[in-house]
Amino acid sequence: LGLDSLRVSASSAFSEKEFAEILKTIPAAPDKFYDVDLRGESHGYIDGMAVSWYAKDDFGNDGRSLRLIEGIEKQQLAQLPAKSPVQVYQLKKKTLTDPLEVEVGRVRTEKQLVEEHGAHYFRLALTDHFRPEDADVDAYLEFYKKLPADAWVHYHCFAGHGRTTTFMVMHDILKNAGRVSFEDIVSRQGLIGVLDLSDIDGLKDWRRKAAIERYEFARHFYDYVKANPQLTSSWTSWARKQGYASYVPD
Repeated sequence: LGLDSLRVSASSAFSEKEFAEILKTIPAAPDKFYDVDLRGESHGYIDGMAVSWYAKDDFGNDGRSLRLIEGIEKQQLAQLPAKSPVQVYQLKKKTLTDPLEVEVGRVRTEKQLVEEHGAHYFRLALTDHFRPEDADVDAYLEFYKKLPADAWVHYHCFAGHGRTTTFMVMHDILKNAGRVSFEDIVSRQGLIGVLDLSDIDGLKDWRRKAAIERYEFARHFYDYVKANPQLTSSWTSWARKQGYASYVPD
């Protein structure tokens, strides 16, 4: 119920060719397409190839603001041509492959690439594995409320798992909380994608704690939308009244 009206898609990080194929596939013109980049880690493009600066568990920019991250990211990208050729690794099953030497031609941020294709770009610098912090939820809702009725929204993080699924669930909640249960929304987004937010068994240590808090956040977000279908109250103000607060990793 309501899935046919979501006007939404999702993926892992995409190359320029993959992004062009996404634009061809969706039933909307590029000027109605909104790319929601959920990545806090530094990333960009070398001649259309997606590249990231690697850090264990994607924590390279943990604790930094979006403004600071974007400044660091632009500096990192700007330095690449002078270092050409650069060594690029692939991350397969949490292990880095042997490096490939890549000649650096054109370097762009994701925003530059997306806008060159005639689409729109919005970014939240989220920490991998964890729930979004309250300020990020407020920023997202301000973005969401300004979307035109015929907008198509595309969410992505690095792997297209945790952060992406969380926002797919949030999008579904915003559209369908009045007629679909929280459990059904989480379940169907898990079936559509690659992760069920309620599937916490088998996780250990901080990953288990983070997954539990992410799932509880989604449940609270559902309650928030049910109580505020017009989104007249900010998430932060409502959450504080309920005694909820962002979980900030150590």
